[in-house]
Amino acid sequence: ADGTPRGEEFQVNVFTTGFQENPSVAMSDDGHFVAAWQSDGQDGDFYGVYARRFFPDCTPAGGEFQVNETTVDAQRAPQVAMDDTADFTVEWEGRTEKMADAVYGRRYEADGTPQGGEWRISVGTSPVARAPDVALDAESARHHGLDNAQSILKDFAHGLEAAESLRGLPLREYETQGRRI
Repeated sequence: ADGTPRGEEFQVNVFTTGFQENPSVAMSDDGHFVAAWQSDGQDGDFYGVYARRFFPDCTPAGGEFQVNETTVDAQRAPQVAMDDTADFTVEWEGRTEKMADAVYGRRYEADGTPQGGEWRISVGTSPVARAPDVALDAESARHHGLDNAQSILKDFAHGLEAAESLRGLPLREYETQGRRI
């Protein structure tokens, strides 16, 4: 917890053509972790969101995988959160078919199995649905600067709290399957 490295740095991504940037990392209580990033051109169009899981000793728990199902235009700026059982959620900003920005999310089991498809979190056609943030419990929410949301943080054993933006858009609570509560 003091910032001392546990070992040598290592490369997370396998695909290296173009740019891989804007990483986000989350860790469970037992040290399992997942990294997510945006990758240029890998999904067949501009940017896509990719992730990879790791064991506590930093060895890969599988290959990198595509998170976004929508591949039109740019899917970018991923944020990832992991609960104490190593289940995780990735959120990102993307473009809708009408070229408006939107925020999407996708849940995964600890073994990397998707808990359904991607779902759209933001509503309407606001052009400011950007910079998503996600927390899977109240402590994580506070870590991400979401202190003002304490009144709506509920039982996270069955869901997650997702912030569309830290620029004033509302927090939304979702069940594990992505249904809004």
